[in-house]
Amino acid sequence: MEGVTVGLKNSEFEDVFSTMTNGNGEYFLEAKPEYYPFMYAVKEYGENFLEYWRHDISLTDDIVINARIDKLELYGLHCFKIRGAYPALTIYFRPMSLTKYKVGEEDIAPDLSPAMIQVSVNGRRVAVFLLNKVEEFAGDRNMTAYLMQVSRLSRLDQFQGLRMLRCLFTSEGA
Repeated sequence: MEGVTVGLKNSEFEDVFSTMTNGNGEYFLEAKPEYYPFMYAVKEYGENFLEYWRHDISLTDDIVINARIDKLELYGLHCFKIRGAYPALTIYFRPMSLTKYKVGEEDIAPDLSPAMIQVSVNGRRVAVFLLNKVEEFAGDRNMTAYLMQVSRLSRLDQFQGLRMLRCLFTSEGA
């Protein structure tokens, strides 16, 4: 997609590097080799698309990030292991639906079920054990988020082998 702004933000949420995609939807972003808490991609926000966000990027080598934007945004995506609990990965995320946003709904999270979600870890599909709808405090209101538990690969016992987490939604749920 042409004309998408792609950028990196610092811990104060200030833009430190940004660029635009070309006619093929490709971009090249040259940045200092350090830690960046936020990466985003945005075009026509709230009109035709929502944003792409990625967190906790530690640039030590060249990396390829194939960011995509559409009518669903996953904000605050974090994956972690709860020590001493069932051997699973826990994933927190707040999805936002452009369809719900455009009709003025206050809660813009889509209604999701485990059957609508496919999760893969390091390129291998894993089972969704549980999906819980939770409330996230957002100052003047609460927002709907989800806490999901999925199976983990046996090689992730120390949780140091997680290279890629991918969540696919089969329907926007709006």
